[in-house]
Amino acid sequence: MKIRASIGTLSVLGLSRIKMSAVPTTAYFLQYSEEGCLGECTYCTQSHINLFRKDYLSRVIWPECELEQVVVALSKSSTFKRVCLQTVIRRGFLSEVINFTRVLRELGVHLPLSIAVTPLPKGMLETLKSLGVNRVGIGLDVVTPELFLKVRKPYSWSVYWSFIDKALEVFGKATVHLIFGLGEKLIDFISTMASLVSRGADVALFPYTPVGNLRVSKRPELKVYRVIQAIRYLLTEGYNLDDIVKLSGHKLLVKDVIYDVPLEAFLTSGCPNCNRPFYTESPLRIYNYPSFNLLIRDKFKVYEQLNEGVFKLSEG
Repeated sequence: MKIRASIGTLSVLGLSRIKMSAVPTTAYFLQYSEEGCLGECTYCTQSHINLFRKDYLSRVIWPECELEQVVVALSKSSTFKRVCLQTVIRRGFLSEVINFTRVLRELGVHLPLSIAVTPLPKGMLETLKSLGVNRVGIGLDVVTPELFLKVRKPYSWSVYWSFIDKALEVFGKATVHLIFGLGEKLIDFISTMASLVSRGADVALFPYTPVGNLRVSKRPELKVYRVIQAIRYLLTEGYNLDDIVKLSGHKLLVKDVIYDVPLEAFLTSGCPNCNRPFYTESPLRIYNYPSFNLLIRDKFKVYEQLNEGVFKLSEG
């Protein structure tokens, strides 16, 4: 069975050679499709409507390989703490997901397993759980129904929210992906994060990353992204949105509790043990820190960026 694996994953497994300043702690896989995904998301390199190499997802190269060969190498590795399969919409993709889980178990890989997938019936979620999947990732990506239509997400806004609730019911937890920088209002982004966390979901934050000729928006300001990361962390720690921010006219004011966030607020967010090294950024301009070593190195710079972001918002 053909599959794609991130170049960092292959490097850890000794199947590729690249220089890495941080190694992935999750083994990342992507379903193979020559034509890409049948979804028409305007911002995604995998969409069949975008004339972009299909061995890319965001900034990362995903070489084609044989699943069995990679899984044999994975079964001998002690580096990874989780396996993640990113699906695409195409004919037969669900049967391939089931085969993927079967090959993992048959070849001795029993790590926690995440599947990033578009909306499915509840019965299929239960089937995936019975096969060893313990978390689903859901690419909601945008934060309003208007943006959902604008970027041409598949299905509908209401179907995605219903799917989030089904995933929470079946698995107890779900990871919902949100991309900051696709043209949303800041208050809408924060409010959607709060709604997801209140339901029991984990939020995986991504900054929008223009690649090649695929530039539907600008890369978000790093200092404002730091504020978003801090707010996400506080929400997951049990704070209400009103404890963190308030509206003053047209300004969004951030309360002093924002300065109490620990360093881990700026690590990659997502499923347990997901660190996505440099998936959305270069090592020279890090949005999501993939390791504490890199974060500790930059801690003064990170808090300075947070302070600048708070100041920018307070100035309007």
